[in-house]
Amino acid sequence: MFIASIIRTVCQKYYYSDMANKDIISDELIKLPVDEKGNPDYDYMENYMKIIESKACNAIKCLTAV
Repeated sequence: MFIASIIRTVCQKYYYSDMANKDIISDELIKLPVDEKGNPDYDYMENYMKIIESKACNAIKCLTAV
């Protein structure tokens, strides 16, 4: 989910017609958080997404309570 959200963010700067062009999109660099050893920090990404999911659930609860 973390990677999908990063890709969506990166692709927002393109027009829809450019999205079909693999040459333009393939030039994008998607950076992931890394740990002290330089490996992808999966714990950080998981915790980050839990926070985002919690905020989304709270927003939905507020909307359905009305």
